[in-house]
Amino acid sequence: MSSSCGQKEASAPASTSPAASAVSPSTTTESTDTQAKRIRQVIFFTPSSDDLYQISLKEGEDNAQMAMVDEFEINATEFIKDPGLEGVQSTFSDNPQITLVLKNGVNFTFKRDLEKNLCGAIFHDGVQEPKVIVGARLFVEYQQIAKSFFVDGAK
Repeated sequence: MSSSCGQKEASAPASTSPAASAVSPSTTTESTDTQAKRIRQVIFFTPSSDDLYQISLKEGEDNAQMAMVDEFEINATEFIKDPGLEGVQSTFSDNPQITLVLKNGVNFTFKRDLEKNLCGAIFHDGVQEPKVIVGARLFVEYQQIAKSFFVDGAK
């Protein structure tokens, strides 16, 4: 596995600048007692088809980065099928920049860099600082991270 594909946690700096391409959380709905419900969102960021093509030209089709992306997509897809928690919305994004709106209206912007963070996941609930996980994990690890973030971290 390449060093750019290793497992690590990262945090992206919060930004107030608008994003060119963004993934925003779904609108929170209000219950009958007017308290906003938390969203539970996981965005799996992955290279675009063009990015993968460029990597294959540079590194060859059989390389650690391509193998890691394949492993990542398999495990992310398994998590999407069974997140282990109710109400978790998950999606893939190949946008090089992902912007999320926090509870206080401030934008959280994550910029993907093919050298440093080829793929990974962003856990977001609209209240806490989003958690960014870089690299491929097993789907059960994504489930554990989701539980820790959405249930334990929300207390």
